[in-house]
Amino acid sequence: MKFHPLANIFPLVEGPDFDELVADIREHGLHGPIVLHEGMILDGRNRLRACIAAGIEPTFTAYTGDDPVAYVISLNLRRRHLDESQRAMVAAKLAKLRDGQRADLVEGLPIGRASALLNVGERTVARAREVQEHGA
Repeated sequence: MKFHPLANIFPLVEGPDFDELVADIREHGLHGPIVLHEGMILDGRNRLRACIAAGIEPTFTAYTGDDPVAYVISLNLRRRHLDESQRAMVAAKLAKLRDGQRADLVEGLPIGRASALLNVGERTVARAREVQEHGA
């Protein structure tokens, strides 16, 4: 099953943290269903991977809200302990609009909305976007 592009703005859980998730799901089962939107996984990529690794059958539910961007950000900011630079990198992935471009012609959020959603400054997001596009 494909991951929704919005789910991909956050990095996957890897290493010991993923191993702990697999062990927890193996011992306690999957507590919350994996959320689907537009036929793709919107929330629960790591849980799905852990279910597969643990040999547990996952459960699914459909996303019913009207703002999938805010949904994904809200859930992931509560679950993860991201520092300011990590939040800025996520916001930069969301902020696809260039200065002067029309929002109806480009997919993404204005840098101001992306920075507000991730609680980082616009200049920090702009620097993160520069790193993503051109390297350090």
